[in-house]
Parts: sequence; structure tokens; C-alpha cells
Amino acid sequence: ALSQVFMKAGFKAPIARDTEIRFRDIFRAPVGPAGLELSDSLCRADGLAVRLVGYMVQQAHAPTGRFLLTPYPVQMSKHAGDASENLPLATVAVYLDPSQSEWAVPFERGLVAVSGVMAVGRHEGPDGRVCWVRVQLGAGAARGLS
Repeated sequence: ALSQVFMKAGFKAPIARDTEIRFRDIFRAPVGPAGLELSDSLCRADGLAVRLVGYMVQQAHAPTGRFLLTPYPVQMSKHAGDASENLPLATVAVYLDPSQSEWAVPFERGLVAVSGVMAVGRHEGPDGRVCWVRVQLGAGAARGLS
């Protein structure tokens, strides 16, 4: 069953008109001679309200104000080497509203649906991790979380 994490914690339900993005649509298929490339449909979603369903990455020390979403369950150990070695290529960074950047995001098992504004392009987070796909949640999405 789809776990609506943001509803369980007092979050608002996703907007019905959001563009549905799927992890399988992040990269062009098949992979061409240039290697992995972001898909045209993903690039068209840049700046749009989107809905994405995936698994929250379980981290030993979760950062505040954000979390990672992947197409399958992933648990990162604090003893692992480079975190990017353990993450699927289609990992999406999900950011809370900037006013909530200090809020901890509790881990939720199972599928999680998020709705927010898609940002496509190179972005370096506060921890130095580079991501190419982000979803920015609105201030109301994390109501009740602290």
C-alpha cells in the first residue's frame, strides 16, 4: 500500500493536477553512446508542480530540511564509504521549504508520495552532494513536523 507520509504526519495531500514523474522516466532509454542523459520529459518538467512516488533513503544520520527518494529501498550505513556509491543513479533530493531547513525528517518505510516543484540541473547541496533532480516542497507540506 502506498504510504502517504506527508498525510500521516499532518501534511497536506498532493495537488491533483501535478505532473506525474516516474523514476523510469528520469533517463533516456536506451542508453546511447554519450552514456546516461536526462530524458526530455524530465527536462520539460523543470519548474512544474510534480508528484513522485518512491522510497525514502534510510540514513544513519539524516540531514535536516531534506531527504533522498529512490526507486527502491536503500539503507545507508554510517560506515559506508562514499554515499553516492550506495545510491541508485535515479536518486531525487527532496527539500523542505527554506523556512524549514532545520527540521528533521523522520524516516518512513514503504512507498512515499511527494508533491512539489521539480528542479532539473546541477545543484550542490549544503553537504557537498551534487544532485541533478530535486523536488522543492512548499511550506504547507511539512506542517506538523519539527
